Amino acid sequence: MTERLRLSVLLSAAVLATAALSPAAQAAAPAAPMPAPYKSDAPGNSWESIAKLPDWGGVWMPGGGGGRARPEEAVLTPPYAAKLEAFKAAQAKGENTQTAAANCVQVSPPGSMRLPYPIEFLFTPGKVTVAIETDHMMRRFFLDGRPLPEDPDLTFQGYSVAHWEGDTLVATTIGLVKEATIAQGIGHSDKLKIEERIRLAGPENLQIQTIITDPEVLAKPWTQTTNYVRHREWDLKEYECHENNHDGADEFGRPFMKLDEPATPAPKAKAAPAKRSSTSKAKGK
Repeated sequence: MTERLRLSVLLSAAVLATAALSPAAQAAAPAAPMPAPYKSDAPGNSWESIAKLPDWGGVWMPGGGGGRARPEEAVLTPPYAAKLEAFKAAQAKGENTQTAAANCVQVSPPGSMRLPYPIEFLFTPGKVTVAIETDHMMRRFFLDGRPLPEDPDLTFQGYSVAHWEGDTLVATTIGLVKEATIAQGIGHSDKLKIEERIRLAGPENLQIQTIITDPEVLAKPWTQTTNYVRHREWDLKEYECHENNHDGADEFGRPFMKLDEPATPAPKAKAAPAKRSSTSKAKGK
């Protein structure tokens, strides 16, 4: 049972138990206990300490010094190597050429940080929030000392905790939804862990080193590096994927244009040829 669900059950039980009491007993009943907030004196947990952190103002676009360069190939375990080969074989037949993102499904980390749209880092006490223009996605890196949950609610962006090591923000993410992929054709297990080391690589350049570990999928940790260029004069724009979205993908990952008919209409049955009279002639023959 996840932490959120467990808390909901406890609060519901407390409310029902209180409702069963007499009004006098209700007045004397203690309030339901609430979880204690996490507290930390580590950097990023107060406005004073935030003022001493590196300046990540503005928005950041992949590019510069390699940008979204293709990462090194993942070294997969035999079962997942076989799955990737099957995925590529289907691509050769015209399948798996579109991802679920074509149907406005969120991209999960690490891919959500490398899309060709800007991102922005927002510092507030206890967390760093990453606003991603694509699909209005949002990630939260909690700095308040909380541990990673043992049974997280699965989400597209996962659950992240972080800490500062000097001028480098180190974030660890778990809890991605089952349909998330770490690369095209490569899924993950519940043992997936993503570590991101984020730092300024220059006055107007940011670098994220991503280390992906998943003992069921990867034979060794997979390291990727993405560089970003700062645009102080930019703002994140509204991104509405569903509006006028005609470029979609069917259940086999094949692209199609969403018009007035399904992606792969069933072939129509051929009508039986009409009988011709003995005096009729076949045209064009």
